[in-house]
Amino acid sequence: MDRIAFEKDLIAILLVVESAHDKNKLLYKYEQANTNIREPEPVNFHTSYSIVIAKDFDPPSVKDDDAPRTTFQNFDETTIAILTSPNSYGSHVEVQVDDVIFVGHTLGLEQSTDLKSFAIFFVLRAIAKASVIISYQEMSQRIGTAIRCEEQRVHYLKNEYDKLLTFIQPHEIAASDSSNRRQNEDDKAREIREQAYSTMAEESQLAATLKQIFTDLQVSGEINITINNWLNVSCCLPHRSIALNCSLEPDFAFNVLSNAEQILKPYYGILLVIDPSALLASLPIDSSSTLSTLVRHLRSSYSMSRLSLETGLPLPQIYRLASHLLYWGRAKLIYPIYDDNVYIISPDADISKHGSLSKLYKETFRNTTNYPTLQEALAEYSDAVPFYDHTNRSDNDSELQERLQCVEWLLRHRLLVQVHYYYYLVLPNDNRSDFKDEYKQTRLPRPRVPLVRLLSEVPTLPSSPSTNQFSYSSTHHSRSTDTLKTMTGTSQDDVFASSSVNSNTTTDTGRYASHYLTKVSQALPNEQLEYQKSLAIAIKDAKEQHVTDFLRLIKYFNGTYHLEEITIMENMTRLQFDFTCASCDTYNQIAKEGGVFERKIEHVPSSVQGKRRRDDYHSVDSQNKYRQHSDGSRFATTTTEQDALPVPFWKHINRGQIAFETRDVGCFSLLNRADDKECFDDKRYLRVYKYPLQTLNVNFDLKIGEADFVTEGQSKNINAMLWWLLQRKQDIYKNNRFTFDFLSWRGVLRLIMFSIFEKQSDWLLAVVKFKNAYFLCEYVTEKQLKEEENMTPEHRSFCYYGHKFEEYVTKNNLSTETLNPSKQFSGVFQSTIGSYRLLYGAEMDCVIEQSSSVTEHIELKVCAGKTLDDLPFRYNRKFAKWWIQCFLVGIKMMIIGLRDNNGIVNTVCPLDISSIERAAETWNRSSFFNFFLIFADFLRKHVITDYTHDYKDVVLFRFLPSLQKITVEQSSDSKYHFIPDWFSKEFL
Repeated sequence: MDRIAFEKDLIAILLVVESAHDKNKLLYKYEQANTNIREPEPVNFHTSYSIVIAKDFDPPSVKDDDAPRTTFQNFDETTIAILTSPNSYGSHVEVQVDDVIFVGHTLGLEQSTDLKSFAIFFVLRAIAKASVIISYQEMSQRIGTAIRCEEQRVHYLKNEYDKLLTFIQPHEIAASDSSNRRQNEDDKAREIREQAYSTMAEESQLAATLKQIFTDLQVSGEINITINNWLNVSCCLPHRSIALNCSLEPDFAFNVLSNAEQILKPYYGILLVIDPSALLASLPIDSSSTLSTLVRHLRSSYSMSRLSLETGLPLPQIYRLASHLLYWGRAKLIYPIYDDNVYIISPDADISKHGSLSKLYKETFRNTTNYPTLQEALAEYSDAVPFYDHTNRSDNDSELQERLQCVEWLLRHRLLVQVHYYYYLVLPNDNRSDFKDEYKQTRLPRPRVPLVRLLSEVPTLPSSPSTNQFSYSSTHHSRSTDTLKTMTGTSQDDVFASSSVNSNTTTDTGRYASHYLTKVSQALPNEQLEYQKSLAIAIKDAKEQHVTDFLRLIKYFNGTYHLEEITIMENMTRLQFDFTCASCDTYNQIAKEGGVFERKIEHVPSSVQGKRRRDDYHSVDSQNKYRQHSDGSRFATTTTEQDALPVPFWKHINRGQIAFETRDVGCFSLLNRADDKECFDDKRYLRVYKYPLQTLNVNFDLKIGEADFVTEGQSKNINAMLWWLLQRKQDIYKNNRFTFDFLSWRGVLRLIMFSIFEKQSDWLLAVVKFKNAYFLCEYVTEKQLKEEENMTPEHRSFCYYGHKFEEYVTKNNLSTETLNPSKQFSGVFQSTIGSYRLLYGAEMDCVIEQSSSVTEHIELKVCAGKTLDDLPFRYNRKFAKWWIQCFLVGIKMMIIGLRDNNGIVNTVCPLDISSIERAAETWNRSSFFNFFLIFADFLRKHVITDYTHDYKDVVLFRFLPSLQKITVEQSSDSKYHFIPDWFSKEFL
């Protein structure tokens, strides 16, 4: 367990009762004996991230800590009874005497003839904050209300009152006869009375309960008691429970329940600090079922908005449930664990080999293969590098899961903290004196003066950066000024030159467009004109769209917002953020400050140093190269190999909710994708599922007819789609341009999206720009041809199984002939991903007839297994391909044929597509859509010239799985001219 920090504000607990025939009386009190022994300090160690706290240099003073306790001990029972006498019933009470404060809630007993009122009082140090005092008062009210209910039901308080009074009366009689007592006898009487209070807890159930309350508050800050074995009372001190997991100020902690929607954000994550099964077991019987649902769906990689989608609960309700978990100390706020997060060792972490955490770590990860000891696990986080640098791409799913569990454990026990990066825009000749002074005083290093940095363990609130309750300050002796000069390539004085704008500024103003200055003025209306001009000059060479995107981000470059907040609030990925900033010359003027260190960002995207180094990419001019066909003819190619698109790790782009909409806009039947003469504008080849949509026990032999089946590779040509376009020319071609951005088959989109996981198969796409739209056509690669030639008999059988299963479960209403794989029915779909409009065709397996006029497309699949529970949806990414294939065309239901190893399907069952995504833990829809947007931006950057009769060059995009990159190549080879003349002449 973690080292326990006891409640320092609480001194004692009191029970005060006012009877109908007597004045206010102190019936019971309990205070912890003072041993004058301080808590052992945690093991301290020094790192560059260590927090220097002022109290660390102050010698401990036991005398100061015990002063309030001594003050309270000097009060006799009579004085305490007078101080706690009620002025009114049903109200909070707060009485301060010197450095002690009495807080409670007085409740009247109107229905009792013997007792008038009572109250549970807590004795606190007077330095307790207002929110802490209110917490104790509300706790007193809850406990008192339960006692009053039992008094009304079975006279519980009256019985306990009589029982406790038998212990007090002998001492009261002795105290009344004090004329002949000496001082030593008075001290002895006080000691005897204190012993009587100890005895009361053994004889009185109420006294024992109050003692238990005091002990529980001291240790854990929460209580879970039962009054008279009948009424359960549970409450906690939020400043204790929340402070363990979040750096909230006590006042914010107290209001976390009422202000959940102001404190929590949709991009925050929740990490349970106890085992989920233990948490569910501890919930009362009448607890909310939605809380159980939330706990079961919690993942450290889920944001609250993702949890809302997974659970089907509204986001405000997620906030309320999360605030209860925080209030009770059962969870902590984090940013969802992504592979680009940066974690370092917590400055106050206990890393001793013989500490309790080391022992607990060994017990938890006794079978781990990565880090057998806590010290080895923490050693990985000595440097501030992204989390994905701690993993290998060769790690299997279980190893990745083990690493994730290790990070969760370290965060749960506050051994790691997350470093956030804050951004500043610092122009070379920045003459803003207020900014210059602030930056020099708080950001640039000074000799022998600590430099304050922000180091956040949990999320920050952008709405109040100056008083951020989710951040705490750390002091670090920064690098010297000379080091900073070397690092940035400039001196400290050069950063803030004395001249505001040099003489070249006037002559340079003509070099940037006037509308850039207008846009800068709109983005930064409060800045000086000279500064706006300097910024406009800095971005003069950037494209207008890049400038627009950059000025949209510029409001965040003031050191208040960190990278996670910027990307989430603007619904963009880190790659998109880097690309936007790199598109403007000001990128090398943005200072990036991370946690406790500061550095300049280079103009090029930073390469990942570690186990998964990414390739740097810069556009360079390349020479034309000529290649030769086998017949001797030559064709020109232009390669830009260095201008390749690196395929990022999926979690690097797994964020944000990308807008996606799709609708069915048409259909057609065909025999050959490459021949427009074999396309038909009808549903003649549409097949219908002929069984009920439920689980069936069947006996389908998928091997029948395999020997006579001849496999023919499906054509990847888009002629059939082009034929369909001509039939709908009036609808999809307006104002001399197409109404879509991209056209392809669905399989092309799936290839692009799944590239982030593909490790074996390559692909090749030919792309042309025609009438403002991009046409994409897939081509077979040499590697694919070799794989097809070397296909094993088992693999060929699997391909046939799918065809045979479709024959078993579907029929054609227009024909009774057996299934012919050449006869296809294709749907045409129009969708939007982000801001891009897509038009694509997709072969559809069959439909189910819901009525005579309503049908719904479904997908057919064959898989080995006895039940759906046998399918590894959680970790096997093959099912991600299933999901993409169905999601792009709006299919909601699949029919799965579960076969054995002999090719016999014994069970046919429906599968909801959404259940595949909910079960997945190694992929997410956001990563697929985000990568498509990245690729689409990359494609538009390289496919510029329109296709004409005279210019028929195509741009080839080739995915290389071994290098995890997509290369670009311009080619004039006629075999890639996939736009036929019969189509192009209709539009040229």
